[in-house]
Amino acid sequence: MEVDREAAGFFVNSKDGVDDLIITPMGQNLFDDASPGLNNFLSIGQYNRENQSFTIGNTVYSFTKWFHTHPGANREGFGYVDPSSGDKNASKYFCLDGLIFGGRGGIGAICSDGK
Repeated sequence: MEVDREAAGFFVNSKDGVDDLIITPMGQNLFDDASPGLNNFLSIGQYNRENQSFTIGNTVYSFTKWFHTHPGANREGFGYVDPSSGDKNASKYFCLDGLIFGGRGGIGAICSDGK
């Protein structure tokens, strides 16, 4: 999973029961920061923290988890699955559990309360 920037997105349940995955735009993301793409994506709709729903036009998506990558298996100190303080804050903001996919392998988890 060696890439030059972080990827992020959401696991989704739709009203008709179809599970899906939304990957936010990576073009603006940095090697160690997925927030530009997340913010760009979130700006096109309305996020409701109370029920973890996201509305774009007339379509309502139910977010079940969020995720992002920690690339950098070839860089010292990067590529691990331990959540940063920003990762914990994102889980608190979204009121969602989060997953981190590490470039060195493994999956990390963050509870919706940031722990």
